[in-house]
Amino acid sequence: MSFQGKSKQGCCLCHLFVCWQKGKQKLWHWQVSKLVSLKTFCDDPANNKKGIKFKSQSERKRFVKETLGLKVVVDPRTNEPAVPVHDHSLMLVGHRKSAKRTREETAEDKGAAKESFTKAKAGLDVKVNTKDRCSDSGSSASSKSSGNSSKSSFGMRSDSEEGKKKGKRKAAGKLSSAKKKAKGQQEKLPAPGSLPTAKRKQGKQKDTGANTVCLARKQLELLQELTASVVWKSVIRASELDRRLAKGQSTVDELEGLQSNPRADEETKKLAEEMQTKIFTLCQEAASVKEISRVIRQSSPADLAEDVRCGGNLRENFLRCSPGILVDHQTLTEMLQAIAKKLAEAVWLMRQVPLAFKLVWVQCWFVV
Repeated sequence: MSFQGKSKQGCCLCHLFVCWQKGKQKLWHWQVSKLVSLKTFCDDPANNKKGIKFKSQSERKRFVKETLGLKVVVDPRTNEPAVPVHDHSLMLVGHRKSAKRTREETAEDKGAAKESFTKAKAGLDVKVNTKDRCSDSGSSASSKSSGNSSKSSFGMRSDSEEGKKKGKRKAAGKLSSAKKKAKGQQEKLPAPGSLPTAKRKQGKQKDTGANTVCLARKQLELLQELTASVVWKSVIRASELDRRLAKGQSTVDELEGLQSNPRADEETKKLAEEMQTKIFTLCQEAASVKEISRVIRQSSPADLAEDVRCGGNLRENFLRCSPGILVDHQTLTEMLQAIAKKLAEAVWLMRQVPLAFKLVWVQCWFVV
């Protein structure tokens, strides 16, 4: 199967074929060739070592086909005959690799991602538990203090509520004057470690900017784990991926509100703006790779071919995640291999061979 199109370096011809197959596993190889005009190719002393002078294009074609054993194709730019020459400066991928080594690399990637996810989850749990304890202590301090306000309020009624209910009923006996005095003094004492509500709210408002930046930094670390390889190989569960993306979007909104907060200083606002840009970019790249994975794996060959031909959802998501996906050549190669496999099935089933020559946009991604 061949794809022909234009790239930044000129016109090229790409051949896709299976270089190794074992069972259901296939390794695909992209052979990239650069198109050189027939006249230029034959005039090159490296190709025409005997110095033969040709009078017409037919003689040049016969020399290339019969003597050199090469193919002659039509250059789509000039509609003139050209010779595909292997250019090793272009991207060559798909070299042979054993299935055992492939499984080992996949296991290593999954193990590293799982370990980092476990560490991040443990840190997030500690932060959430600390926040819950702070909110519990604040709620207990804001309520009316009772004789045993220092006791835990989890699953237990406070003594003040019991005293109120008992006061409504008839008392069984009389308390001594000493007990009454002690009870009155204990009710007047404030709860240990409690602060007035106004001071507590004022301190919380002052720390709002710092807390938001701290939570955003933690969320940024979690989103940096969502690389293109992790999302493409489904190392993290879909529910966890959606949760992180939703949390990242809410963090972006919080940082945007922090920038318009008059109580925040300029340094905090500048830091919030930088973190907002980073988090938004990471969320966009992860969501785009997730959508690409869904389209490639869930679409039928015919639907995928139609999407590629019309430049629809797949092309838009490639453009959105281009900064991160171009760095990870291995993941990009696996995506293109999956696309090419389904397109090959579509061409075989639909008998539409000219469809393959309309995939010009594919060259923009794997020809660098």
